[in-house]
Amino acid sequence: PTPQTRKLLEVPGSFGDPLQAIYSLPGVVPTEEAGGAPAVRGSGPEDNAFLVDFLPASYIFHDFGHSIFNENLIREFGLKAAGFGSRYGRATGAVFDVSLRDPRAEKLTTTIDASFLRAGALLEGGIGETQSFYVAGRFSVIDKLLDAAGFQPDDEDDLTFDQFPKDHDYQAKYLWRLGSHHRVEVSAIGARDEAAATFGARSDDALLDPGMTGRASLEREFASESLRWIFEDDRQRLQTAVGHLHESRLNKQGDGAEFLDIDTDEWTFRSQYDYRISTAHTVGTGVEYQSSNYDYGIRVRYRSCSIFSPDCETDKGELTVANDEQRIETTDAFLEDIWTLTPGLVLTIGVHFARNEYLEESHTEPRIAAQWQLNPALELRASWGNYHQLPEIDQIVPIFGNVALYSPEATHYVFGATYKPAALWSITTDIYYKELDKVVVDVPEPTLYVN
Repeated sequence: PTPQTRKLLEVPGSFGDPLQAIYSLPGVVPTEEAGGAPAVRGSGPEDNAFLVDFLPASYIFHDFGHSIFNENLIREFGLKAAGFGSRYGRATGAVFDVSLRDPRAEKLTTTIDASFLRAGALLEGGIGETQSFYVAGRFSVIDKLLDAAGFQPDDEDDLTFDQFPKDHDYQAKYLWRLGSHHRVEVSAIGARDEAAATFGARSDDALLDPGMTGRASLEREFASESLRWIFEDDRQRLQTAVGHLHESRLNKQGDGAEFLDIDTDEWTFRSQYDYRISTAHTVGTGVEYQSSNYDYGIRVRYRSCSIFSPDCETDKGELTVANDEQRIETTDAFLEDIWTLTPGLVLTIGVHFARNEYLEESHTEPRIAAQWQLNPALELRASWGNYHQLPEIDQIVPIFGNVALYSPEATHYVFGATYKPAALWSITTDIYYKELDKVVVDVPEPTLYVN
């Protein structure tokens, strides 16, 4: 792991899980979303974007509170909290950029770990001198312990767990080194979460919403596969990847009287090229194309509902039944120039281009950042950028949403400093400001989303 990632993995009380450590960072707080998904610097959890090994990921946090990665495989758990560069798009909040380490070309090794929370195994080894691989898998244990102990809530709660929250995840990577400059990676990651409970008429949820009475269940999983080629020498680096992701989500309540069943099938092509013109100049460019198909079957009491709607739990709206699919295509590109003006002063200027065919929008997003190393102990930095993000899928599909919405927009301003008075410790501070525009809210009458 990088030094920053190693710090996250070693935070006391995090059990070696970077998700728990992330909440120790200033400006990052858990929310009431599934798993306490993080809100970063004033933006909601739905405003964040996730990348794993260069490609977009469905999610990186389990619904019930920890990350989907074996900590032995994490090379970098990066958080771009605000003011991030033109390489990143489709987020008005933060970007979580996770990199898994390369497989080691050593003799075959099996590592097994277990705790009261989860257990897993890692198989890793080399194939000749140029190829290596690893396969890792984990599953939760606490649900089995609770089940064996016969644990159930108090009778006065009028709630029975049919399936305690459980999850599992896996990661696999195959690496082939083609000479000194070329390498090919084949990767696969996946995760699953599920839980089920029966709500009696006197339970808190059923008293709030009588439609919750009966059995309710949650199942959520994703699987992704990718192929990446990397070329690198002293002056340039090119990486090109294609990935496929499938995600499914099934929620039921009231003994199945209401349900939400969504399957997402997504293909992504992404390529980036960096070239060092001189010791003072490095330029970068890249493109990304993504095609997402949403296949949904829904029978729910539905009304337009956003994070600004405090009555969503009590005012569920009319019963809506739908069975349809929707395709959304997006195209992104960027240009970036990293310029060392003087020793210790680096200026990064870039622009991100984004196009989505569904809402027929095009955006040009300028971004700029500067780093100034005043002396060995003090560094100043500043950044500014413009960002857009598609509304959530249920806010823009017919029947449930408004196809005339605009993408929410954000402008980030960041100024920060890091002071290192000694080798073993440092002090970092950031001042940030965000302007949010075209934020999606709901209007109860008529039931509709608006900017």
